[in-house]
Amino acid sequence: MSESTTARRQLPSYYDATYTGTGIGVHEIKYITENDVMVAQLDVTNTNSVAQSITVTGSSPLAGTASGSELTGTVATTNALTTVHPRFSGDSFSVSGSSLTRTASIAAGATGTFKVQLGMLVDEIPTSASDYQRYRAMTAAQAFTDQ
Repeated sequence: MSESTTARRQLPSYYDATYTGTGIGVHEIKYITENDVMVAQLDVTNTNSVAQSITVTGSSPLAGTASGSELTGTVATTNALTTVHPRFSGDSFSVSGSSLTRTASIAAGATGTFKVQLGMLVDEIPTSASDYQRYRAMTAAQAFTDQ
């Protein structure tokens, strides 16, 4: 795949890029909420003339322990200022080892949307946990509008 660098938009808490490859196009949107939830949305377009199966895999070096349908972790900060409890999940994704995966069939000319979120939960920001749960429950479109 290759990126259309002229279409890239990069701001401190927002990133938007477009990629193209043989039979596939990807529009990627990433942003960080005010309570440290990172959301990534991939709109994958099948540019082939037949349906194709797409598998999306997500991983984080901070959250790699399976806990139900999400990955979790614990990160101690420098000088023990706080402990971060990362939680990583995705819409209709399954835990596969230390990654999240989702496979979807996308019809010819159609677009499939994939969303993952990584919450960086800390005791000092009590709303980080509820914000993570709120974004986890939203569709990709709702999360983008609400951010």
